[in-house]
Amino acid sequence: GIRWSWSRGLKRAGFEGPEAEAFVAAFQRDFAAGSELVLSVDGEGQLRAVQDGVTLGEWRNAELAEAVWRVALGERSELQNRINMARRDHLE
Repeated sequence: GIRWSWSRGLKRAGFEGPEAEAFVAAFQRDFAAGSELVLSVDGEGQLRAVQDGVTLGEWRNAELAEAVWRVALGERSELQNRINMARRDHLE
């Protein structure tokens, strides 16, 4: 599932430890068809994960944020459809 994928991806990205475990543990909700996961980082470097409008967690760790982006967008990403990975509504 998603926890396994994040755990493996973060390990491959070289990010392990308590903060990686806390990030992975935040994903307790099921992902059904049509579920939306929003990952964002603010100007202060705080990573936020929101699933279907519910905040799963927030982490102030630049290394974690970088590792998450590498997992989600890197060459070895397990995400099958990255078309909707970046918000574009601000361009309209």
